[in-house]
Amino acid sequence: MRRLISIEILKLRTTPALYVSTAIVLVLTVASVISNILLAGRSGAPPLGSVDNVAKVLSVAAVSTIVAMTTGIIVLAGEYRTRTILGTACYGLLGVALGALTRNTVGAIIGGITWVFVIEVGILQPALPSLAKWLPTGAAVAITSGGSDASKFLNPGVAALVLLGWTVLLSAIAARYTLSRPVK
Repeated sequence: MRRLISIEILKLRTTPALYVSTAIVLVLTVASVISNILLAGRSGAPPLGSVDNVAKVLSVAAVSTIVAMTTGIIVLAGEYRTRTILGTACYGLLGVALGALTRNTVGAIIGGITWVFVIEVGILQPALPSLAKWLPTGAAVAITSGGSDASKFLNPGVAALVLLGWTVLLSAIAARYTLSRPVK
């Protein structure tokens, strides 16, 4: 696992796509902020410092989604080769669900890591392997396992469906909870 993570970090560090996307976003952001300042109060544009002007300047943050999209492409495009694409994509969505449920970045990260490494891997896999293989981590491991270890895990097709099921379930709970929560 450490080797896979170090390979992914190396891939992100050495590919020009991430740096080019980041540079484009920075240039567009600076250009947008400068143009909003220079055009403020002219030709129907909101005056400088007004709520509408600030909202317009901050709305350029949506451009940063290009970097997120590019990073996602870089991270996932090579995953077909190692059969980790179903697990990686689902874990990304599980992270979104945890973030939506907790609304606390640190809490979501600590909770997610604790669930995976302490509860699933540290406690349930050794104590109750027949249960652990039906949980998200067990299913993700089954998707990529081969050789003699494969007999301990779910069939990769079933594992993909199980992981997808967990992803849909937690995403639905997060969506329901988030949509019913009052906006502050």
